[in-house]
Amino acid sequence: ETEPESETETEVEAEPESETETEVETEPEPETETEAETETEPETETETEIEPEDRKMDASYAGTYRCISDNGLNIREDRSTEVDVAGFIPFNEKAIVHRADGEWAEVTYGDMNGYSKLEFLEKIPEETESTETEPENTQS
Repeated sequence: ETEPESETETEVEAEPESETETEVETEPEPETETEAETETEPETETETEIEPEDRKMDASYAGTYRCISDNGLNIREDRSTEVDVAGFIPFNEKAIVHRADGEWAEVTYGDMNGYSKLEFLEKIPEETESTETEPENTQS
């Protein structure tokens, strides 16, 4: 009667050993995946840096805008916060947007030209500008 119990204990012990072996085999695989992920990450960063340059500028954004940032808005030499500042648009001042890509706008403020973040510019409706002009034409 004692012998069958020993056989059962041996079988139970054999199963955990198999699980341990499986765990050891599984550990090296995530390391390989991590290396593959590491190689992929720099490529993604490079694509992100190039992406603004690849985005097409669209003239449908053209118009008069005003700066809605309380701190004003930098005008950059290119579509990146990593490049030099070429000028500055104060809060609530008007600037001309020539075209934009959805994130960056090509702007002119006074004699300064460059690029600014579109999210800090609000388009002034053309109706406002034409409404101011119409009474002058009626009086003439």
